[in-house]
Amino acid sequence: MNIRSILWCIILSFFATALLSEENIITENNPDESFRAAVKFIEKKNYAEAINIFSELAEAQIPEAQYNLSLMSYNGLGVPKNFKDALVWSWKAYLNGHKAAKVQAEKVIATITPELQDAVANQIIDELLVEANAGVKKS
Repeated sequence: MNIRSILWCIILSFFATALLSEENIITENNPDESFRAAVKFIEKKNYAEAINIFSELAEAQIPEAQYNLSLMSYNGLGVPKNFKDALVWSWKAYLNGHKAAKVQAEKVIATITPELQDAVANQIIDELLVEANAGVKKS
């Protein structure tokens, strides 16, 4: 390997590190920027990275991220297909005001057993009871 090739490798690794650290700063400090970063990962078909960002945002009660997690779980993008998770996230998104999430929930319900529907409903109820008992208010 000649000196020029080594120099290019060093420069490229420097810029890659700088870009990755910039994305981490974005996802930690600004939900809107984080969401846009996740969408860019989807556009690049880097679904695993998008799932990571959407998961953080979904846990922070961002309905659009919850909805996107439902879609990705249902279609197996970035994770194996998981209809239970798809239903959980679509119901949470709907409860947080995302209108299209109801249609997504109905689509998932049409593909799963009544037992799984009940299990997810009970999970959501249990989570809401914990939040209610802790005094957590939904916006």
